Amino acid sequence: MNISIISAEEHISSELIAMSEGGKNYRLLILSTKAEGVIDGSLCQKVRELELKPTPIFLALVADNYDFIDTDSFTEHFDGIIDTRNDISQTLETITHVLDIEGKYQLPAADFSGLRILLVEDNYINQEVAKALLEHFQPIVDIAENGLIALDKVKSNAYDLVLMDMQMPVMDGLTATREIRKLSEHVQLPIIAMTANVLKQEIEECLTAGMNDHIAKPIEVDELIFAINKWIHSEITTSESDDSTAFIPVPKSNISLLDTHEGIQRLGGNESTYWSLVKIMLDTNISKLNKWLDHADDITVEEAELFGHTLRGSAANVSAKSLSLLASELEKKAKAGVSDQGVMREMLDVMHEIRMQFMHIDSEARSQESFHGYTTKELRIELEQLQILLSQFDSQALEFIEGIKQSANSMSIDLASIHSDIQQFEYDAAGKKVFEVIAELHDRE
Repeated sequence: MNISIISAEEHISSELIAMSEGGKNYRLLILSTKAEGVIDGSLCQKVRELELKPTPIFLALVADNYDFIDTDSFTEHFDGIIDTRNDISQTLETITHVLDIEGKYQLPAADFSGLRILLVEDNYINQEVAKALLEHFQPIVDIAENGLIALDKVKSNAYDLVLMDMQMPVMDGLTATREIRKLSEHVQLPIIAMTANVLKQEIEECLTAGMNDHIAKPIEVDELIFAINKWIHSEITTSESDDSTAFIPVPKSNISLLDTHEGIQRLGGNESTYWSLVKIMLDTNISKLNKWLDHADDITVEEAELFGHTLRGSAANVSAKSLSLLASELEKKAKAGVSDQGVMREMLDVMHEIRMQFMHIDSEARSQESFHGYTTKELRIELEQLQILLSQFDSQALEFIEGIKQSANSMSIDLASIHSDIQQFEYDAAGKKVFEVIAELHDRE
């Protein structure tokens, strides 16, 4: 949660514009009635004229001049009033109500049916988050794990829009965009950068390379849909969606460890996918850190920087905020030439704490109903997690496949050959076969 305090009303517009240009917007504005233009609503109107997307929620902070306020006229300009004579619990109740924190998430309404989007992203967690957000709006989504693969796909397919990550192995987003722009038939292809950094210099680099726009990571559904709509001119509204999955209750949590409300909301209300991604993030990164710390002297600063960068994005996308900050610290120190084992141990402690405090929520939810087998998408997600374990030569792969093999058989997916390869430690061969099964499941979807 980003909180800023502005002492002079004349600075509000410049602050809001700066945030918007950086790919972010304030969700809530609390305006003191002591500030000029608040009581008569002119300051609210001034902000609304900026046409920020999404439009912020306005609360009036009323102090000793409460008796001079016309509350009826206030309803024209404000979504709620905070009376400083009330105690903190009433204030929190007001904020909770206007933000709908205890309520249910509403997706923006948009229809991208038939739209073909290329998602260029090397991080599995980030891929799943973006796909989960987009699937509610029914586009056709292809994945490219780096810029070189993206370039090949653009040459052989007709895409309506490209979502391009910046930092990737083999070929980064800037280079890929420059190469795409050399293709005469793709000079006008909309390319939207997805960047964890919203510094003016990086945004300018995106535009200079030939990108059309940018959105900030972690991705927010409203910003993503607004950006796509901006470049493909699809109709979009903020009306209530008919999709029953668009509204879900969400649990409270220790938000510094894991902000479950924000994370599930970022996925458009897809709670099962959210917990699956949290589990994948914990399983793969706890395993990797344990192995690293057992051979700490062998860790290079380049490996530490890449690990920090990757986990920073993954953790932010599931709203594991403390972990994301630690990963960012690891990345920064590695850039300065220091592979900080102390930060790694802190990251490991945080991940164990998340597992201890939160993963029972998903387990309890699953245990309340009998298991009737996987859907095609659920099995694909499980196999993608297996693929990660195999790529890391993780011995947990054997236990993992034994847990899903029977359910896969009921879907006419035979994993016996893969199981045999893993038993014989033929992880490369098993990984190739898993890739083929995932492709088959994609076709079924």
